[in-house]
Amino acid sequence: MVFLMGDFAGLTPILLYIYFSLAFMEIGKKLSDPMYNIAWIPAIGPALIAYRTTERIWWPWLFLPATFIFLVSPETLPIAFISFLVFGLCLLDWYRKMFIKLGKPGWWAFLLLIPLVNLVIIGIAAWKD
Repeated sequence: MVFLMGDFAGLTPILLYIYFSLAFMEIGKKLSDPMYNIAWIPAIGPALIAYRTTERIWWPWLFLPATFIFLVSPETLPIAFISFLVFGLCLLDWYRKMFIKLGKPGWWAFLLLIPLVNLVIIGIAAWKD
């Protein structure tokens, strides 16, 4: 925990980005995704891998830009929150389907909501056979 504070606090997001990108790239390879390198796209790379390795339902992606569009004014914040929540639920379902395709339990997707546990779960899914 000491690593997450102090002089190394600026380095932590970079290391997390590298870890998640490598892990999701490996998951993409395991699931035979020809574009597994998209895991390196900042912020949405892991979501794209989860999306591409499951049945492709495209419409939840519409909620992501809506979240940022409606953040501009306090009156539209509830719309932004609802659109972000809908996208998050769809993302959780994509992760559930991704874990099932990897031969892991689908309920592991819910463990991704717990900080630090998500690092272990993604690591096991990526590098453990």
